[in-house]
Amino acid sequence: MTEPSSVDQADYTVAWLCALPLELAAAESILDDPHHHTPNDAQSGYSLGKIAGHNVVIGCLPSGIYGTNAATGVVSRTQSVFPNIRYGLMVGIGGGVPSKAADVRLGDIVDDRLFRSTYTHSGSNDSCTDCNIDEVVTRPARQSKDPQVHYGTIASGNGVMKDARERDEIAERFNVLCFEMEAAGIMNHLPCIVVRGICNYCDSHKNKEWQGYAALVAAIYAKMLLKLVPVTKAQAEMKTDEILMLPFDRNPRFLGRSEAIQRLKSQVLTRDHTKARRAAISGLGGVGKTQVTLELAYTIHSLDPTYSIFWIASTSIETAEQAFQSMCKALGLPDGGPDDIKSRVKAHLSSKRAGSWLLIVDNADDPTMWLEPNINSSHPLKSFLPQSHEGFILFTSRSQRLMTQLVGPGVIRLSALDDASAVDLFKSSLIEKELTVDEETSIALIHYLCGLPLALIQAASFINENSVSL
Repeated sequence: MTEPSSVDQADYTVAWLCALPLELAAAESILDDPHHHTPNDAQSGYSLGKIAGHNVVIGCLPSGIYGTNAATGVVSRTQSVFPNIRYGLMVGIGGGVPSKAADVRLGDIVDDRLFRSTYTHSGSNDSCTDCNIDEVVTRPARQSKDPQVHYGTIASGNGVMKDARERDEIAERFNVLCFEMEAAGIMNHLPCIVVRGICNYCDSHKNKEWQGYAALVAAIYAKMLLKLVPVTKAQAEMKTDEILMLPFDRNPRFLGRSEAIQRLKSQVLTRDHTKARRAAISGLGGVGKTQVTLELAYTIHSLDPTYSIFWIASTSIETAEQAFQSMCKALGLPDGGPDDIKSRVKAHLSSKRAGSWLLIVDNADDPTMWLEPNINSSHPLKSFLPQSHEGFILFTSRSQRLMTQLVGPGVIRLSALDDASAVDLFKSSLIEKELTVDEETSIALIHYLCGLPLALIQAASFINENSVSL
C-alpha cells in the first residue's frame, strides 16, 4: 500500500476507464498496490494504484449513465486532473458476435447456449430455461477451457444491441466481433485500447449472468497488456502542458483539400531530421489558406494532444508582436521588451523541453515585415523563428516569392476548388436548401466566382439573409 504523499497526480501515466460498478470492482481487485488518497481532493471519484509498475488511475462513469457522451466527459476530466496520462484502456464487458470466422463465446465455457438469430427469447424472465432447446446452435467443443482472445473490430454506439438479426447484418457489413457503448466517446480524446469480456450475444436472450466473470477476464487481460509496456517508456513520454492557441473554432462545414491536409499532416508528424521543418501554403486571397491551416491544426491536436499549437496573425507588425507576447505569457516566460520576448519564445521553442509544437504564421504577405528590420527591432522577424526537430512552422501567404525565401521548396500552391467540392461547400452553406435550383446553375455561379471558397460562402450568406434563389 502506497501513501498518498509519495505519488503525485503528475505521476499517473495510465487511464483505466470503465462504465459499470462491477467493472470498477474487477479493476480494483487486480491492483498490485492500491494508492489511498484524501477523499475530498481533486482525485476523489477515482481509484488509484500500481499495476505492473505503472501508476494507474481508474475512472468509472456515473452510476446509471451510459454511452459515448458520458465516456467523453469522464476522459476529459481525467486528463485535466492527471496531466501526464499517456496510455488509455477501456476495459469491461461487451456483447459478442458469434460467427464461423470468429468462435466468440461466453467466457471459457464450452457448453454455453447460442440460439439462432431468427429465434426470439421466450418467457417472462431473463433466464433461457423456457426457451426451445431445439433452437440452440450446435458448435464444436473447444479443446481448451481457457478463454480465447479475439482481435478485431469493436462496434461502439449509444444504444444496447438486443436484436440478433440486426447484430448479424452490422457484423457482416463491418466485420464486427463485439458491440459496446462507450469507446467511441473516448477515442478522439485519448488513444486507447478497448478490452471487452463477452457476457452476452447481443440478442433477446441477453442477461446479466456472465457480466461479473466477463468483467474480471477483461481486467486480467488488460493487466497482461500493461506488463508489455516498459515503465521507463511511459515515464519518458510524460508530457509538459500543451498549449492550444487558435483564433477560430473548427469549421464544421469544411470540405475538400484532403490531399493538401494529408501531405501537411505527414510532414508535421514525421520527424525527419534530414528535412526542413517548415512548409507554406500560398494562393489567392479567399482561396481557403487559413481554413486549410485551421483544419490541419485541429487534426494534429486530435491525433496527438501533446502538440502545442501557436498562431501568429501576420497582418501587421503589431499583430505579430502581440502574438509573440501571448505566446510568451502562455509559456510562462518572463516579460520584457519586444526583442526580449521574441528571443525568449524562440529559445524556449528551440529547446527539447518545449516538446512537440506547431507554429502557424497566417497571412505572411509582406516581405518587408519578415525580411527587414522594423521600428520595434533591429532584426527582421524571420530571425526570431525557432528551430527544433520536435517543432514545425507553417506559413500562409499570397506571396509565392516570399514563401520560397522563408521555406524553400516546401510550398503548396492552393488553387480554386474543383466543381464538385465547390458545389458541396455552397450547398452546405445554405440554410434553405430549396433556394438552389439545379446543378448547372450552381456550377455557373461557381465559375463566375472562380471557385473561391470565401466568395462562395459570402454568396450563400447573401442568399440566406435575403431568401432569394439562384
